[in-house]
Amino acid sequence: MLLGITTGSLAALLLNLLAIRALRDLWEVDPHPSAGAMYWVCLLFPLLAGVVVGTVIGLLHRPNRPMAIAFLTTYAILGTGMAVLQNFLDTFADHM
Repeated sequence: MLLGITTGSLAALLLNLLAIRALRDLWEVDPHPSAGAMYWVCLLFPLLAGVVVGTVIGLLHRPNRPMAIAFLTTYAILGTGMAVLQNFLDTFADHM
């Protein structure tokens, strides 16, 4: 369980922000919500990919199911928080 919580936390905190930036650079998406649907794809794709990976591990490898559930719970909560934080940082100038 502790391994699932740790990997879920690290993946959500570090990889989400790096993946969002890499996808934006790869697809040349403007870092502002007015950029359209691709902004939201870049923001939510890493979260969806992590949930799919955790679900597949949980379904296919029965002994690792508790770790996968801990990973999914931690990753979903922190990953959503990181996506909200990234959206806030992108629109920070609009809030002032």
